[in-house]
Amino acid sequence: MIDNVTEELYNELEPKTFFNKILVTAEEIIANSTSPRRKIKRPWNQYMIFKKNFSKLIKNTNIPWKGNMKSVTRVSGHIWSKASKKEKESFCILAQKARRLHKKKHPDFFYAPINRKFQELFIHYNGPSSSSSPNANSESEQQDDISSVQVQQEQRQEQEQQEREQQEQREQREQQFNNQQIPQPIPQPIPQPIPQPMPEPVQLPPQFVLDFPYINEHQNYEVYSPELYFPECLQNLYFYPNYC
Repeated sequence: MIDNVTEELYNELEPKTFFNKILVTAEEIIANSTSPRRKIKRPWNQYMIFKKNFSKLIKNTNIPWKGNMKSVTRVSGHIWSKASKKEKESFCILAQKARRLHKKKHPDFFYAPINRKFQELFIHYNGPSSSSSPNANSESEQQDDISSVQVQQEQRQEQEQQEREQQEQREQREQQFNNQQIPQPIPQPIPQPIPQPMPEPVQLPPQFVLDFPYINEHQNYEVYSPELYFPECLQNLYFYPNYC
């Protein structure tokens, strides 16, 4: 049903008109924030300003429900929820300006929302007050309360969406860090001794052939063959004088 209503609305006005053409001012909003017989009203948020501007835009059209605030609130809330942050930016700036003017005009103002459950419980036990009637709040103020709740829900949803995106980014960074291969130190080869060529066996002359075993002091083993290497014997031919 809401889609049919918005389609009927778009036949009268272009969608970009609702965000580009602003007919309300911050001074006008502050002028309507007080009443001689009522308490000070709270400053309007960006959606409430958009709804006021929306109702002014459709005032001179042929839309049949332009005077029904319930339909205006429902359609304006639907359009506002589909709008982007860039489209809402002008109304956010206007709401900030109106809030500053409201603070300057009413420096001691403090907004305290009414606890509906406590109020209903009080009326249940004590009965309705003689000075108040069930129609004390106008329909427009009730719609303003509903619209403010819708805006708060949208802000809460945007905040939750941002928190989810931040959580996903943190998980992605952690996953990338865990997937990175930490460079391991390359083990260095153990130095191996350079192999030395074995000396060729030396054939001793017959006069140097020993008839008894010779004890090698360095290797500590007995030598029986004259073909082994004996440096001292080769350096000094008269090492064994009895055989020379």
